[in-house]
Amino acid sequence: MVCLLLLTTSCESSDSATYISEDYISGKWVFKEMGTINNLGVVVYQDYINQATCDEDNLNLENKTKTFSLNNFIKEGQTCVNKGFVGDFSIVNRDLFLTYTKENTNIETVYSIVSFTKTDLIISTSDDLGLVTFYKLSK
Repeated sequence: MVCLLLLTTSCESSDSATYISEDYISGKWVFKEMGTINNLGVVVYQDYINQATCDEDNLNLENKTKTFSLNNFIKEGQTCVNKGFVGDFSIVNRDLFLTYTKENTNIETVYSIVSFTKTDLIISTSDDLGLVTFYKLSK
């Protein structure tokens, strides 16, 4: 009985487990759908329309360096042109802040994180008139 008690009693271990959080935010997030709120207060989504056929509009986030690139492709004649921009990002509570410089002016765009999983991200933003637009992105 004493042996059984000694075998089932745990000893202190010098091994310490370290939890490392997965970096789900980093990567290429492709715009898939966009939506607005209808008269009933329901978000209605439609396919995100990319203006070019060369590549999908996307948001690349690099958590280690806190940098991003927002790629917005358009077709100019036969050439595909990226009209996006690069800068720094931060996440505070449920807000994603994108900070960049455009024509010598510092700009900060704020998106609210509505939903976030390993492969799906829903963000929203509102314009000066209060119209809220939702974007569904996927890895």
